Amino acid sequence: RLSPPVKCPAWVCCLLPCLLSTKAMRHFHAAVPESAAVLREGEWTEIDAVDLVVTDVVRLRDGDVAAADLSVLDCSDDFAIDTGLLDGDYSRTRLEPKDAVPLSARCAAGRATLVVVAIGDNCDLARRMRAGTWPPR
Repeated sequence: RLSPPVKCPAWVCCLLPCLLSTKAMRHFHAAVPESAAVLREGEWTEIDAVDLVVTDVVRLRDGDVAAADLSVLDCSDDFAIDTGLLDGDYSRTRLEPKDAVPLSARCAAGRATLVVVAIGDNCDLARRMRAGTWPPR
């Protein structure tokens, strides 16, 4: 699981709606998808993103957002991502096998099959949050 950028003690649950509306939390919810297409027992299935594990094989298609840090196994010739939700750069980057795809990258074109290499607090997004460099300005 990826820890949200706003931490609070349990007694402030009554304030949770206010906390969830902060700019950082709105950006967090846009950057972290709720589900992912994963290959399980030889079939593609949609699962909750929090259930991904390292070595899972996932699929990205145009418009999908990466639910973990990934490495490209195979992709179409036109496969491209943008990392705008991670770093503010919405330009397209073409990728090929073995290239890295960070959590929150959006598939801007094509399709790819990828392997999960990091989840939750081990992802690049989590490192940026701990360093105070996320969300992008």
